[in-house]
Amino acid sequence: MSNEGEALANIKVNKKPLNDLEDEVVTVQEIIEASGRNPNEVDVFLLDNEGDEEGEQVSLTEEFDRTEKPTKTLFFRAVPQRNVGH
Repeated sequence: MSNEGEALANIKVNKKPLNDLEDEVVTVQEIIEASGRNPNEVDVFLLDNEGDEEGEQVSLTEEFDRTEKPTKTLFFRAVPQRNVGH
């Protein structure tokens, strides 16, 4: 999809910007896949800012509308799942 003229919020995963996503509305799964990670192997947290150490865990199906606050960067942290094998 093309978003000519539409401002989109930037997205960072583990402090690295994602530049390959052009959709206005993206799921957490799409964000994690675009970061080169397997969504089934990580827990994902939405951070308030880049320095946030806690964050709030989010579902892979959760959607984010990047046009809602185009000047606010969306920060995510992806960590290996802790409950693998339990």
